[in-house]
Amino acid sequence: MAANFQNYILQTGTALHQTDETFAFALADWDGDSRPDLFIVKKSNTGTGGTEVSILSGASSFQNFLLQTGTALHQTDHIFDFAVVDWNNDGWPDLFIIKKSNTGTGSTEVSILSGASNFQDYLLQTGTPLHQTDESFAFALADWTGDGKPDLFIIKKSNTGTDSTEISILSGASSFQEYLLQTGTVLHQTDHSFDFAVADWNNDGWPDLVIIKKNNTDTQ
Repeated sequence: MAANFQNYILQTGTALHQTDETFAFALADWDGDSRPDLFIVKKSNTGTGGTEVSILSGASSFQNFLLQTGTALHQTDHIFDFAVVDWNNDGWPDLFIIKKSNTGTGSTEVSILSGASNFQDYLLQTGTPLHQTDESFAFALADWTGDGKPDLFIIKKSNTGTDSTEISILSGASSFQEYLLQTGTVLHQTDHSFDFAVADWNNDGWPDLVIIKKNNTDTQ
């Protein structure tokens, strides 16, 4: 941060082979050493017949695996998003599964697999007040209210009523049944060339929206 993203801290290969669209990634401290570890979610074409999770150790600069396991979740595809956050405050990062469409409830659904069980047991499976969604939506998790429960940030990139990228937040304390915020932003409507994350940038206690523009940029 002090260098405003002008200097590299690490550039390395990993113990993981090259990957494709069947993989998703997240960062969280799995082993309690205060170093973020790399969570690798293999969605399909798996040996176990389910969605698999592997974790590469941050302390080893992502050279050593801490975990390689199948999960209680069937194989998945592009209608699923994933995140890793400690849901139940037991010290173990849990796997959040966001099913965007083709759901039994007719809504965007949230399920959580327990990290303490090595992702074998569900902590939550629920529909939400959010309708089914598509590639114009992105998701992130952070504690918006300071109540110790991660809340679900919903980023609507296009086809919005405000003609901007919009943010809504579903309360974790309500098991994602109640909205905490629904707002337009100062960011124009966006597309697949944008990625998003949520983190407290300025240490003011409020999660901020990090916007990553991947191409067609003025800085080349």
